[in-house]
Amino acid sequence: AGLVTINTGALQMDNAGSDGYTRITSRALVGSNGNAGSLRVSVTKRAELIDKAQISSDTFGAGHAGQVQVRADTLLMLDGSQVSSDSYGSGHAGPIEIQADSLELLRGTTISSNAFDAGHAGVIVVEAGELRIAGQ
Repeated sequence: AGLVTINTGALQMDNAGSDGYTRITSRALVGSNGNAGSLRVSVTKRAELIDKAQISSDTFGAGHAGQVQVRADTLLMLDGSQVSSDSYGSGHAGPIEIQADSLELLRGTTISSNAFDAGHAGVIVVEAGELRIAGQ
């Protein structure tokens, strides 16, 4: 898969209680040998991920997941939202880089990289001027 690049002034991703997921994603699927693409999301002002919204690059096969990079002046994640790179096969998860002047992770949100099979999890780097993490 190719590189996914998003450059915007503001971003709001809101799952709004739907049964599915609101997401920006790139995947390498079961049976594939190719790699998932990297994701670069750059927001000059405020980015909000709400109600299980996701930004992710994952692999389910032999290929590797891509890098996930999110840059924003303010990044607010609420109610089960995720930035992730996961491996469900023999390929490796990609690294995650988060840069924000203000970062808030509230009510069950995650920034994670996981390996559920033979692949390896990726490195996570968070750079934030202010960081708030709260369950409520």
